[in-house]
Amino acid sequence: MGIESRQTQILEIALGQNKKEVISDTAAHTGDFAILQCVTDCVISAITDARVTAGSIAGETLLAGFVYCGEITSITLSSGIMVAYNIS
Repeated sequence: MGIESRQTQILEIALGQNKKEVISDTAAHTGDFAILQCVTDCVISAITDARVTAGSIAGETLLAGFVYCGEITSITLSSGIMVAYNIS
């Protein structure tokens, strides 16, 4: 992928032009997510992020408006509402 194509992909993700999923339950949600945005205060019970080598935000209360970026393949909430933005 050329630099211009990668820049276009990043811009599309940032502007929400790709598919997105509103998560408001406690089921596991899988996909290729780049951005998670809390609509309300959220508590994540489980998260898989290929870019994280140590630690986790699971169990922490994330305030409404909080944005998390990564290479997320799975997310499970304990509470709250979140929008998960797909990479493509």
